[in-house]
Amino acid sequence: FGVVQPAHEERQVVAFGLGFFVAFDRPPLDLRASPWLMPIAHTMLALPFFVRALLPALRALESALRQAEAEAAPHDVAETRRDLADVYLALNLLPEAITLYAQTIESCIALDMPVERAWAEVQRSMAWVRCGQAQGAARGLAQARALFEADDNRVGIALTDLRGATLSLQIGLADVALRDARAAASALQAAGVDGWRREAELLVADALAAMGQK
Repeated sequence: FGVVQPAHEERQVVAFGLGFFVAFDRPPLDLRASPWLMPIAHTMLALPFFVRALLPALRALESALRQAEAEAAPHDVAETRRDLADVYLALNLLPEAITLYAQTIESCIALDMPVERAWAEVQRSMAWVRCGQAQGAARGLAQARALFEADDNRVGIALTDLRGATLSLQIGLADVALRDARAAASALQAAGVDGWRREAELLVADALAAMGQK
């Protein structure tokens, strides 16, 4: 079985590749010479594994949320809702994520949890960005930044600037995106947060490309 299984998976990948070429070999979706061909194909191949990896976390969080609600533990409910919303966002289940973030924000206001509310505002704003709701995203990011500034949370401020840069680039404000992404990259480097720093540096490159610079 150890020999047969890889061969079976290889045949599946080959069949998928051939089907991809057959499906996208004519206008308006002729992708054979497109630089997007490989990223799209890899994304489609990886998506089932990505979903399968997240499903256990989703089920565990849903169970934890029901338990926290049954035990009337409001702080745990708020934090678990936010974590569950993050999983929904990762799965691109945007209406579900936005609803849970809204509930989390309401709970954080009632429980006087400003920093937790700020993180939820940032994440909800990213869900709105994916939905094309630029105004809602901008309001949420402004609220999050104010909350982080009140707490002197420099990492939170930098992340908010990074998400704001993503929004600015999406709506065509490449110069604003470049400014905010550079500021975020510098702050995140100083804080030693390498993952988000690299994301900020990639966004700097995207903004420069959008402005026709290298």
